Amino acid sequence: MKDSVVKLSERLSKNLHPVYIISGDEILLVEEAFDLVCKTAKRQGFQERIIFEPKLNIDWEQLHLALNTLSLFDEKRILVVRIPTGKPGDIGAKILIEISSTKHPDNLILITLPKLNKSIKSSKWFKAISNISSVTEISSVGPEEIYGWVKARLKLEKIQIDEMAIQALTDRVEGNLLAASQEIEKIKLAAPEGEIDETLLMSLVSESARYSTVELTKNILFGKPKIVRKILQRLREEGTKPLSILGSIIWDLRTLLAASERIKNGDTLEISLSKSGVWQKKIRMMQSALNRSSPAKLRMLLYQAGAIDRGEKGLRNALIWDELMVLALSLAGASTLTPKNVRILVDN
Repeated sequence: MKDSVVKLSERLSKNLHPVYIISGDEILLVEEAFDLVCKTAKRQGFQERIIFEPKLNIDWEQLHLALNTLSLFDEKRILVVRIPTGKPGDIGAKILIEISSTKHPDNLILITLPKLNKSIKSSKWFKAISNISSVTEISSVGPEEIYGWVKARLKLEKIQIDEMAIQALTDRVEGNLLAASQEIEKIKLAAPEGEIDETLLMSLVSESARYSTVELTKNILFGKPKIVRKILQRLREEGTKPLSILGSIIWDLRTLLAASERIKNGDTLEISLSKSGVWQKKIRMMQSALNRSSPAKLRMLLYQAGAIDRGEKGLRNALIWDELMVLALSLAGASTLTPKNVRILVDN
């Protein structure tokens, strides 16, 4: 059963499915859907949450064991299975097919996947597990849709704002949903009563503009490691959530990699960035990052970003802010990250 996020919310209010699948590449929206399922399940007695991100056969075997053993405290459990590559392997596929044919009344299984491509959808394991699942596909929000998304989010937060101000905010975040969400939260906390116009909006967001995620990513892409270090330290002191920063960096890394593939296939740099969904205002800074980053380095950085994400979710021991600093400085051009220390961090 395929759901939109709205349909997911409606269905959760009626009854729970044994399995939920949430897929997509928009980190903010995937995590919001994930939280929605977890909160609803918790209200219905699923108190314990166990997270798996299986890579080796032994990891899948641990999931299989958890499925077939009772909770230590005889509680209903949410078993989270994160498959960031969309490829569970032979053992994983076998276990997912088994899950689809076996009842586990005390377990709710929540699977997260990247955007569903033809390979995933045509696989035996996905066809089997999706038959008993609520499947929510999170669509990426394209440049032409950002304005509508920002407007809807402002309305959801009951913020009164005129059209010019919405457009100004949309232009400011340049397609980054995590940055947009962060800015809207600031506006919600700081805005006086009444309608917000463009002048008031810019005064609200510019007060902390020097130390924002938007400003951080801009300086990362333009290759200014000293400023990056300063902004990241300030964001940490202000209590910014690492996931909002990491999500922005991952979005840029994926975009840069996509553009580099198009360049390899013969497109010009600017056309490659445009086809990869980069706004015109952001093309110059993305060009700067591409000019100093090889595809191999970008893949290494994306690998490290994934390791930090796992650390933030409790799947590995990690010094999140230290690793985030290394990642940001490396993308900004500082010589901080090598294949050797990535391996050390990931294996930790």
